Amino acid sequence: MEDIEKACQVLNTTAGEIGMTEEDRGRANELLKAYGEKREGLFKKMLWLLEEEDVSSLDSEWKDCCSNGKEALSNLNDAVPPTDGEGLTGIGLDSFYRGELKIWDENAKAGIASAAGIISKIYSADIALIAKCDEDLKTVRDGDKVVEALVEQNIGGFSSSVKDFLTLLLAKTPQVLNPWLKDGTAKTYVREWAQLIRTYLEENLKAAKQKRVFKETINDNIELISKTKEQLSEEWIDAMYSKGLEFAKSLPGIGSSNDYGAADWAEFGESCTKTLADRRDRAKEQSKKIFDELLPTFLEENNRAFAALTDDPSVLDAWKKDMKDDFTSIDEVLAKQNGIISALAEGPYKQAVAETLRDIKSLITSASEASFSSTEDAQNIIEK
Repeated sequence: MEDIEKACQVLNTTAGEIGMTEEDRGRANELLKAYGEKREGLFKKMLWLLEEEDVSSLDSEWKDCCSNGKEALSNLNDAVPPTDGEGLTGIGLDSFYRGELKIWDENAKAGIASAAGIISKIYSADIALIAKCDEDLKTVRDGDKVVEALVEQNIGGFSSSVKDFLTLLLAKTPQVLNPWLKDGTAKTYVREWAQLIRTYLEENLKAAKQKRVFKETINDNIELISKTKEQLSEEWIDAMYSKGLEFAKSLPGIGSSNDYGAADWAEFGESCTKTLADRRDRAKEQSKKIFDELLPTFLEENNRAFAALTDDPSVLDAWKKDMKDDFTSIDEVLAKQNGIISALAEGPYKQAVAETLRDIKSLITSASEASFSSTEDAQNIIEK
């Protein structure tokens, strides 16, 4: 307690100059040291407050410490001997008294505490935001795996159904195909096949809607993080730290004059800035995670897994090309069969085969058109 030691030195010099009794000089020294111990305790309390995780009462408790410090200083001024003297001013400690009073008043503005509180709240907000984003990211990724598996199953089943139908047609000779068309078996088969195709397409639309929900979660988090940039950025944390640092460094200069240097307040300010720096570094670490790790991750997920119905757009493109080729091959087989039917003699047989061919061609055309329009609809759901 350098300030107290110097004050005692001034007091001892002044005592001989103004004719104090030895008893009064000793009593004044004891009171000064008691004030110094009280002040040291308040310094420790304020430093402890700066380190606390819960900052909800930081400002008020900080101001209470300053109020207690001023009260202790006032009590010292009233109690210092001689009893009929002018207090601290009367024993040569006017600069000490007025300097301490000014610094306590300035410190009561809680500039250091306010900076620490804001940085702490930024840190807490960072932690909460990271927890939310991590949980949302896990939910989205887990959900996307399920949707992706469903889509792959649907397009795989769709593709197999179309290829099986094409294989069936290619395996039948014209002589076998005509009776198959006449007895109604072909129409039943194609009707059931077309229904299966529609089922796969409906499931894909459901999957697209699910994926859209996940994409919205991704976009919501991107928007949330972007909106908090100003309040949670490293630049804002540095700005709050600088304010606290400036305030702490200014305290000694507020009250120092003549033989009072406010050295203890300078040391107190340095200790405060070290704690502030620790809070700053912790908060910046979390902010860095948000803006340098989480935000790019969400953007990547949005551009990669949620840009198309399938996580890998090339899979969907390849499937569409494959299906287009298969439907074209089916049309070609049926076109050839139509020529063969045309060569049949007019009569009930030819009429029945031709009607069935027209019906199944209509079903196949409808299935083909639906497959591409429905896939486009699913893609639009994802992209909108």
